[in-house]
Amino acid sequence: MFRLIVKKLKPQNKEKVEPQKKEKNYYWIEMGFFTRWTDRSNLLICFDTPEEFRQQFVDTLQARQNDAGECAHKPYALHIILMDFLIHLYDQSIWDMSNKVREIEEHREFQTNEDYPGLHEVARHTAHATETVQVAGNVIERMASECEALAERETDDDAEQAMYERLESLRMHHSMMLGVAARSISNEKRLSNEINLLFNTMAQKDNGVNLQIARATKADGVAMKTIAIVTLTFLPATYVSAILGMNLFSYNPDTHGGHITYSPDLWLYFVVSIPLTAAVLTIWWVWQRREEKAGDLEHGSEKANKSVGTGTWSSRSK
Repeated sequence: MFRLIVKKLKPQNKEKVEPQKKEKNYYWIEMGFFTRWTDRSNLLICFDTPEEFRQQFVDTLQARQNDAGECAHKPYALHIILMDFLIHLYDQSIWDMSNKVREIEEHREFQTNEDYPGLHEVARHTAHATETVQVAGNVIERMASECEALAERETDDDAEQAMYERLESLRMHHSMMLGVAARSISNEKRLSNEINLLFNTMAQKDNGVNLQIARATKADGVAMKTIAIVTLTFLPATYVSAILGMNLFSYNPDTHGGHITYSPDLWLYFVVSIPLTAAVLTIWWVWQRREEKAGDLEHGSEKANKSVGTGTWSSRSK
């Protein structure tokens, strides 16, 4: 007794489906088989096989009337007919996956970040398909091993020859199933390439956007620098006009011979402004020096880490 499963993709619906009404685009075919062989009978019971599969199997048995006697009492005679249909079923499943991957490859220039879930969904299907095909290949390989063991125990030459012929048929089916599995693995690799390509393409587009942002930031920096230069250009004149506008100075052409006079309290202005200016400049200088030292320490730490990593790699290489 053995069980085999096949994953099939449903035909794609061209119409847009609302998210709440979206259905699965795949289905499973879970089949079970029970075999029993005696000298007078050969029994094969199939469970949960597709309707067209059962009908084709019966039609094939009826068409092979010359082999009816062999199928009735020879071991693995029915298995060979069964393998023909199973390989066709698996081959069709893998081709559906391959067509889906090919569709993705043909529309790669239209892919966006929103397509990531769909790509990973197809990748999940291809992984399941590869698993099911490999399991089916292992089952056929096991059948071939058992058939070879029976052939070696046969005492009748004709029966032994017939068993070896069925053994060769099983080996051929096993080889065909390995080919189907190889195609399924190829689908996985192709889809992985498409996912990596989309990821790198989106990353490249993001880098382009970041470059545009950097250029815009640089332009803003130039504008701010221009504003600062203009401010510094007019600041001295503004400062002078502010001083002249204070009550510390006075000008009356009718008195003091037409000269500017100043208040005796003018020294207070210099006592306050000069230390305050010096304090501000000193604080700025100290802060600037600390920032430079912190940057030098960080740069030196990065160099030390790189040298340690290089030394470790060199020692391991030796």
